[in-house]
Amino acid sequence: MKGILALFIVALTSSLILGCKKDTVDTKDENDNLFVANVHVYDSLTGDAVKAKVDFIWVAPGGGGWLSHEVLHTVETNAQGIAQLESVVPDQYIGLGGDFVLRIQRSGYFNVYGQPNDDRFGKVLPVSIDSEVNIDLALNPFYSIILSAENVNCSAATDSVWIEAVGTTYEYEAYGCADTTYPGIFHAGDMENITCVYDTNYAVFQITTKKSGVVNTYTESHGLTLGNTPDQIHISY
Repeated sequence: MKGILALFIVALTSSLILGCKKDTVDTKDENDNLFVANVHVYDSLTGDAVKAKVDFIWVAPGGGGWLSHEVLHTVETNAQGIAQLESVVPDQYIGLGGDFVLRIQRSGYFNVYGQPNDDRFGKVLPVSIDSEVNIDLALNPFYSIILSAENVNCSAATDSVWIEAVGTTYEYEAYGCADTTYPGIFHAGDMENITCVYDTNYAVFQITTKKSGVVNTYTESHGLTLGNTPDQIHISY
């Protein structure tokens, strides 16, 4: 009887030890995959804090690039332009390979994936998830406009105007008696018609009109204000 009891105690003890050992092997601390980024975003000209959105993104390997990506976590900088992003990276993304990046963008603005980085709006920065990341990012100031033109003294449907934004690659034209607003590629919040963005606080336009066969060329200069609200510039000809 004593022998049977001893064998039972040994078997029970071995079972408990093996059970504890199994739990220890299978348990993984989620902090093993914890990524931390400390971000500071500011205006390169004034040094003032910039309100920005910070996305932590996994980008698929191979030729897919931005065509296959996943936003893992998003934060926004505070009034001091500072944000701390903490994200546990799922094992599946580590196993798949690919790249991890931080996309830091001025709030209210976005770029289409694959476009070159623009220091006015933000940056896409590669990061390593093996260590804590500290980033100081300076964004250039920007001045945005919504441009429109109106033929206030229309002579015929053949009236024409050509507008060149001096110092840029932007050119615009209009024909007839219409009042025309020129949309562009930039967007801010609900504003879908931002025509052009400048790095300077003024815009110069060379304007060429043709009415009744008479061609006239002149320039107009407009002061611009800094910030997310576009200046409305209306050219009457």
